[in-house]
Amino acid sequence: MNSTATNTTLHVVLGASGAVGSALMGELARQGLPARAVSRTRPTALPAGTDWLAADLSSAPSVERAVQGAGVVYLAAQPAYTRWALDFPPILDAVIGGVGRVGARLVFADNLYSYGPVTTPLREDSPERPQSRKGQVRLALARTLLDAHRAGVLPVTIGRASDFYGPGVHGSLVGAPFFRAIVAGKRPPWIERSDQLHSFSFIDDVARGLVTLAQHGPAFGEVWHLPAAEALTATGFAALIAQEAQTAPPRPRALSGLPLRALALFSPLIRELADVQYQVAAPFTVDGTRFTSTFGGQPTPHRSAIRQTLAWLRAGSLEPSPAEEVAGSPL
Repeated sequence: MNSTATNTTLHVVLGASGAVGSALMGELARQGLPARAVSRTRPTALPAGTDWLAADLSSAPSVERAVQGAGVVYLAAQPAYTRWALDFPPILDAVIGGVGRVGARLVFADNLYSYGPVTTPLREDSPERPQSRKGQVRLALARTLLDAHRAGVLPVTIGRASDFYGPGVHGSLVGAPFFRAIVAGKRPPWIERSDQLHSFSFIDDVARGLVTLAQHGPAFGEVWHLPAAEALTATGFAALIAQEAQTAPPRPRALSGLPLRALALFSPLIRELADVQYQVAAPFTVDGTRFTSTFGGQPTPHRSAIRQTLAWLRAGSLEPSPAEEVAGSPL
């Protein structure tokens, strides 16, 4: 299996209308790499000259048509948060089948859900013992992909990131609603304890890390943790945003305990969040040392990333967007 990308290799992004997919399209454009965007509906903004195709990612023939000519394919599509168990497996099967028949390499944008509760920073060799439904789904996806790699179906590499923020990010714990509240001088929404250290990944660092993996043969057949800037508490992260936004430092409005469980009875989204509350009830941080020692590079400092995020919000609208309504605010 050929696992070396060149400057003429076509990179195809599946799920190009989402936050990670959009950031990937921007990173590929910055690096001058040929790229194609694939999604159900046309993204609202694409780099100049970018090709776009509509596709049903749950259909292997549809995926195969969309990735024709590709050397690298990124799976950045994200089903609705409440439908991972139903929608992710058929998407993964179709992508493995379609990409495998074309002979391209696959880069999977993953998160940290497969690890379950931890007491130390997460490394690639940390035990994968998910105690949540969503964690079990993510672990099954990763195992299926690595099995396909080992079986010679297609080369696969997996890049994992923590909760991300940045331009284009809406449906995240620290997405647009979190920033928007602070800009308005209000307490941002949070879940569980806001005094626990947590890793927050800048969306452009996630995209750059995934493109880096695609360009290095030794990355394939492995799981990699994408580097993030220093871990902060939600309170500390909110304070940094407030400093850059020149507003009063807010204390996150945390939802936990009995109120969280009560809301979970009526809200499928809150029910799913309650299932993974261990990620914010105790320290949950990522160690990206293996990535940086292998490929180099450093994550964007939080202050710089926050400035870019605030500039994006101010350049658009400080009101909730249609994308946010679809993705769903975490709280």
